[in-house]
Amino acid sequence: MRAGAEAISHAVLVRWSPGWGRRDASVHLLRSVVILALILGVFVGRAAAQDDGADAGQSEREALDASNTPRSTGEVRIELERFGLARSARSVGWCGLRVRLMDGAREPRSVIVRTELPDPDGDTCAMERVVTLNPGVWQGVWLYAMLSPTSGVPSLVSVYEAVEPGEGAARDAGGSAWGVGRLLSRESLAIPPTISSTESIIGVLGDALMGLSDYAMPLSSSERWRPVGGELSIVEAGLTPRDLPDRWMGLEQAEVLVWAGPADPAELGPERAGALREWIARGGHLVVVLPPVGQRWTDAQRNLLHDMLPAVTIRRRTGVDMNAYLPLLTSVGGVALPTNATVHELIPLANAREGAAQRVLSGPGGECVVARRVYGLGAVTLVGLDLTDAGLRAQGLPRSDVFWNRVLGRRGDHFSAAELMTAQNAQPGFAPSRRMERAPDAWIAAEIAKTGKAARGVLLGLIVFIVYWLVAGPGGYALLKRRGFGRHAWLGFAGAAGLFTVIAWGGASAIRPKQYEITHVTILDHVAGQPVQRARTWASALMPTYSDVTISIGREGGEQLDGVPLHQAIGVWSPAWESAGRRSFPDSRAYRVDAGDPSTLRLPSRSTAREFDMRWLGAPVWAMPRPVPPMGVEESAAEQPVLGLEGSGRGQLTGWLEHELPAPLTNITVIVVEGQRDLSVRSGRARPGTTSQIDMTSIAYVFRPPIETWSPGERIDMGVATRTDARVGLDQSRALSYLNRLASAGVSLDRGFGLDDSGPARGRTDEVLALTLFSQLPGFDAAAPPTSEQPLMRRADGHGLDLSRWVTTPCVIVVGEVDAAPLPTPVRVTSGGVGHELVSRGRTIVRWVYPLSDSPPGVRGEAPDAGEAGGT
Repeated sequence: MRAGAEAISHAVLVRWSPGWGRRDASVHLLRSVVILALILGVFVGRAAAQDDGADAGQSEREALDASNTPRSTGEVRIELERFGLARSARSVGWCGLRVRLMDGAREPRSVIVRTELPDPDGDTCAMERVVTLNPGVWQGVWLYAMLSPTSGVPSLVSVYEAVEPGEGAARDAGGSAWGVGRLLSRESLAIPPTISSTESIIGVLGDALMGLSDYAMPLSSSERWRPVGGELSIVEAGLTPRDLPDRWMGLEQAEVLVWAGPADPAELGPERAGALREWIARGGHLVVVLPPVGQRWTDAQRNLLHDMLPAVTIRRRTGVDMNAYLPLLTSVGGVALPTNATVHELIPLANAREGAAQRVLSGPGGECVVARRVYGLGAVTLVGLDLTDAGLRAQGLPRSDVFWNRVLGRRGDHFSAAELMTAQNAQPGFAPSRRMERAPDAWIAAEIAKTGKAARGVLLGLIVFIVYWLVAGPGGYALLKRRGFGRHAWLGFAGAAGLFTVIAWGGASAIRPKQYEITHVTILDHVAGQPVQRARTWASALMPTYSDVTISIGREGGEQLDGVPLHQAIGVWSPAWESAGRRSFPDSRAYRVDAGDPSTLRLPSRSTAREFDMRWLGAPVWAMPRPVPPMGVEESAAEQPVLGLEGSGRGQLTGWLEHELPAPLTNITVIVVEGQRDLSVRSGRARPGTTSQIDMTSIAYVFRPPIETWSPGERIDMGVATRTDARVGLDQSRALSYLNRLASAGVSLDRGFGLDDSGPARGRTDEVLALTLFSQLPGFDAAAPPTSEQPLMRRADGHGLDLSRWVTTPCVIVVGEVDAAPLPTPVRVTSGGVGHELVSRGRTIVRWVYPLSDSPPGVRGEAPDAGEAGGT
């Protein structure tokens, strides 16, 4: 191509040379443009040749292109069974889609079932699974995809013949070696509308709602939040064990699963039980309400989740008067409850290890009726009260703000529509719709955006263009004319064009990235004594090639928990708060992903950055804080050091801590939860907006000099770190003040996006703490001035990061930041079969939870009217 360009250039010069000095300006300009185009053609030709050589996946992309696929033969019937958990799914995050298929073939055959979504960069992500169909039999299959503001919903489902690979066939983009054959069927399914990205989901196995519907009552159809609380939780009831997905990604939409029906847990089967197990280990909360008769949870042979249950002996008691348990179900007295109910007493085993049998709530005689087991980052809770009893339902019990708040770790009063209307008419300033929306997770996109290098390139281009315009235009012409060479202006223009083309090309090549880089925000969680850590990473990965690049998360060989393989997940990410339209490259392409194991993406790279959402769970990667002996005392295997409460009720700790993180811990906050307040009933009903109380007693501490920075290997006396002059809260009421301050953290959604000035010394710790204690943040307060806008916290990308469940039992939560350290999430990048070193930079937030000895709240008799209730 270069030789051809030179020949054409020579011919043009010879043809036009006699009259160059006498042509008018338009002819000069035309010649110059032709010459410049020829010069650029040489460089573009070279670049195209390089790209053609690097594009090894072209044939595969052509096979994925729907326009090249023959018309569907309709051999397989496709129908929608479920979308999301049941009928609801948030518009962002991982989502499950279950379809059922019936094959009209004569013999069983393997097929590829696929759904396609555009990713945020305009490429097509084909999520697929391989299944074997039997003729004339309906068979279900789950597909999983990551939804984003730009992707829409996975409504198009296709079925292809699966071409069995030959011996030694290479694995392709989705980790599958199966080839794509004929298109058998394609169907556009009627997908239900998604719910808002700022709403959570509670799933219920069984038909009883048990007061959970209180969390789903919005202020109005246009104001989607709880009247005097915060986030709405859509309740999906009527689920059965067979409705649950076979991968944890399908459960990711749910914050809590409540199993309250008579269904046998053996109906789960190995795959669904494994998915539920992994979802819990990743932070999910399974609540099992034991049925009055026929409970099968203690059957170790048939219940695949038996080892995850609290280590308790279940003692069934019949003929129980539930009136004695009234304070656990409501805060208002004068309610008649059943007197012949069934209650299961949960007796912790004497040899239960720490965290295996935490008592959460006890009855009036001190008998445990709600117990919990910590499992990974999540928990399994047993409830011994029959919350499905018809007598309780008739009284509208249990109340969510009394019972469920103390089990789930939530906050906020519930009032009926009539009570809210009465308050609005009677209370001056009662205007819960006047709220200032803030998002503690809206800063993540700006934190990982790679704008610096792009800005350098734009600046270079602008400078080169300005200098080129001056030299090739008026500046160069004036200089030539001054020296008497004005008639050669065309030659100067052509020379300047060629010179600056080389400069621009060389400059672009010089600043073009040469290595794989990743900028990230990672939240790394660990519960003391648990064998796994969880990492949630948002990353912008710069891939400096024009070829297909494979990016994977997880260690070589995979991860397991209790002998069950774990499934990591990575997806191309778009911020939920992003309001911009879909972006797309001109050469948009398709890539395949194994919907059952989306731990690997092989996708097109264009020497630019892509943003990812990575979900990893596995054996510990960083050495988190741990109790150690005091300074100067050697560790002994015979006596394990522990943390404990000082015992005065002032939130002070005893014991020492040490960590071996790869860098110092900064911006440290320690939250000490001593337990729940006692339960009682009152003679009156509180008015909406007048109670700002929380159900826990806790203190928050911010580390200050000389322990503002905690270095690896440094032992800290927590008795000193949590003394009075180091704490944020000086008494129980300050815990409420601290949460009120967190409610103002984050980006204001009413005033546009941008970095919030929460203070450089604290970095983004307050926003992370707001996500950490999201369900404990305050709601509407009618005592505030009528003209003030109260914070309303909203989260979209931060679902699944709430640790508020931990405030229901005594514990210590340590939150801090680690900078200038490697990315903790195991990530591997390969291109052309060659592995590449990944240079990482960014912020890792460490959250460590240490369970303390349980201390369930007491049950007291009738208390004074709640109208003057205060906070703790």
